[in-house]
Amino acid sequence: MSLLRLPIELQQRIISETIPESIENVAVTCRALYDASERYLEQHNSLRKRFRHFSFSTFNTSSGTWDNITAKTRIFVRHGIDLLMSIIHNPRIARYIETADLKAGFGRDNLMWDDNHVSHQPENTRRSPRLTKGEDIKALQQFLRESPYLKQIGEHPDFWEDMILEETYGHAEILLLSLLTNVRELALPTGWRKVGLRGQDLSGTGRDFAVWRVLDQIVYCANDPGFKGAGLSKLEILRPFAGSGYNCRNSMTLNTPFLALESLREAYIGGCVALEDGYTGLMFSPEYSSYSPRLEKLELVGCTFEAWEMRVLLSRMPNLKYFRFAYEAKWDACGMNYDSGEILNTIMECTGETLEQLSVWVMTKWGSMGSTLTDMRGFKRLRSLEIDGAMLMGPEFRKDHIEESKGDFNDAPLTSPIDEMAAPRLVDLLPPSLESLRILAEEEEDDDDERSPAQLAKCFRALFDGLSQRRQDRLPRLREIVLEVLEDDLDINLLKEIEAKGATVLLQEATQLQPDFVHDFYDRFGVTAERADVEEEEDDENDDEWEESEDEDNNGEFGDSEEDDSE
Repeated sequence: MSLLRLPIELQQRIISETIPESIENVAVTCRALYDASERYLEQHNSLRKRFRHFSFSTFNTSSGTWDNITAKTRIFVRHGIDLLMSIIHNPRIARYIETADLKAGFGRDNLMWDDNHVSHQPENTRRSPRLTKGEDIKALQQFLRESPYLKQIGEHPDFWEDMILEETYGHAEILLLSLLTNVRELALPTGWRKVGLRGQDLSGTGRDFAVWRVLDQIVYCANDPGFKGAGLSKLEILRPFAGSGYNCRNSMTLNTPFLALESLREAYIGGCVALEDGYTGLMFSPEYSSYSPRLEKLELVGCTFEAWEMRVLLSRMPNLKYFRFAYEAKWDACGMNYDSGEILNTIMECTGETLEQLSVWVMTKWGSMGSTLTDMRGFKRLRSLEIDGAMLMGPEFRKDHIEESKGDFNDAPLTSPIDEMAAPRLVDLLPPSLESLRILAEEEEDDDDERSPAQLAKCFRALFDGLSQRRQDRLPRLREIVLEVLEDDLDINLLKEIEAKGATVLLQEATQLQPDFVHDFYDRFGVTAERADVEEEEDDENDDEWEESEDEDNNGEFGDSEEDDSE
């Protein structure tokens, strides 16, 4: 029987099952189906506008206005529990969400005010239970009893109910992830670090194991082709929940469940530490034996890694093509000394067969930069390289000397003495596949009062030595060489020498260089670069991941999600 011959009531019941994915296609089929669909379209358009590119409702105290999307739709979703309950009451809402910015806090910290963006709830209620309506609590209880994620691993729903209603660690947000069946881009809550690490809950409640069991189950179901409509099964892009800065430090381990999702293609991570120094570092545990085979792009900005942790991370990414890494030391000298040669060699050994673009930059040059890798020809497919010039000014990296050099590393000077510099030539250093090279270099003064202009001069003259004669046979695809330096750092005669050998020299007027991908990271994702000289209200997360922070900074919104009104 033709759909058009059915009674209008049956047509509308059928059409209601096409919401939200296909109702627009049905409505434009013919006039009769448009008329039958019309009763649903107004609500559909409102829900799509509010939830398709989701972020929490924010109120600007200066202008006295809500964000654009909330103002247009009048749908207020202030924090994770609001979104969870909205979906529990109307499960279709989850299917509208394609990008989700959950950065506006975690647990009941979502109810905090700040000067520009505030929640819809007074500050004096932020420590009280958020669900008080009987129908909401009953709906939550039913949801927890029926959740396949809790059932399959034997989690008790009463435990999760208590955690959601009475504490601040974001259990609602964790369960919310299991409902995001169509989400393709995700930014975790700013307070995601409060999830903590497996086995490190000092309270004795066992909530850390409960949380990680659910996260494990979300990963398992998302990767299981037989589990239809699994939460996060379509996730392609992981956005950062933090930026960078002296005090911006989160465990890299907290990102691992999302890296393990087989649908993931791109990961952008800020302000994470994977370094175990027995003091201020944060241990990295990979948690999963492999990460997404589809993961091709990784950006780490404002992150602190040692070579072992970098190897553990990258060895689980078999098809990585694009890697951008901006290293940053953290408070109390965490990661101050950094062996760039060992790190680059580790990256090469783990990704040399697949990597096509590589950018490496050191944001904080407070300690020794370590050694210089003098042979990057292990990158078999590398087409584009952007590198911090300071990485090319150390002594030669020798793999057989790694362990014996560790003892002297912490006391090494910022820059290597001139007579100990490896000073590699580009024709010996670079792989023949390379098409574009960009070097960013700025001068520093080391503890021996030996000015780095001399270091720069030796480094650059060595790099370009023999390039004119050997470029065609050693680097046949190299079409672009760009040297970017601060305006006053390069002698005019040296500049002319370099330009005569085929390089483009860019003189910057700024006081500090920074690669474009770092600027883009902040702009694209709405995260911030915290200033090192601004004292942050400390919450001692390193000493006790489970200690509740009363004054956590909750800044870092994406900004309003906007959608073309024509949609």
